[in-house]
Order: sequence, then structure tokens, then C-alpha cells
Amino acid sequence: MILGNVLNTKLFLKISMHKLNNVANLFISIGGIGFLLNNLYLVFVSAGIVSFLLGVVSPRFSAKVINKYPTEHLGGIVTTVNSLLVLIPPVTSFIFPILTNVSLTFAYSGFLFYSLILLILSFIILRIEKDIH
Repeated sequence: MILGNVLNTKLFLKISMHKLNNVANLFISIGGIGFLLNNLYLVFVSAGIVSFLLGVVSPRFSAKVINKYPTEHLGGIVTTVNSLLVLIPPVTSFIFPILTNVSLTFAYSGFLFYSLILLILSFIILRIEKDIH
């Protein structure tokens, strides 16, 4: 994540946040496939790439929020975004272990399904933004 944050200003200036998010979502799917195939290397590589891309996108996202909204509303918006960012990992780390009570394959399939939902949401958001502009 730190490496992505540092290299953001040098290598990834011309790549949009949506493309980077889609690539990250794709690697989350690859991580799910790695779980299904019991391929630990695939899981580690995909998790590393997702972390790297998170480091690339994070400063851009913060800058976009700061530039888009009036100063009076920034506190509430930043608090809401940070709350979501803090809330989602524990929820997912609670859900997937519960799914392992059914079976490991079911939990891994749930992870893959989660990644597909992320990809679909990303495309929906991109379509909405295109319709607005």
C-alpha cells in the first residue's frame, strides 16, 4: 500500500481511478479463484496487488472528496467515508468464517461472489457518472 502511494505520482497519473478500481476488483476475484484452487501463491500475489492499488487510489480518492464538496460539509463526509472503511473489513471477516461452517468451498465461493458484486457495483457507478456528465 505504501509503495502504491509513493508511485502514484510517478507512474499512474494517466490511469483513471475507475480503471484502477476495476483492476483491483479483478484481482479480488483472482484471489477468490486462488482460494478455490488452494493456490496460496495466487492468493498472496492478488492480495499484494490489491493492496498496492489501494495505495494508488487512496490519495486520489481523498483529493477528489476534498475538491468536490464544500468545506463546511467535509467533516461529515470524511467521517462517513472513514466509518465505512473501518466497518467493512470486520463485517467481511465476520461473514466469511461463518460461511466456513457450511464448507470451505462455500466460503471461497462466497468470497468470489463478493468480488463479482464489487465488479458489478463498479460498472454501475461508472455508468451513473457517465450519464451525469
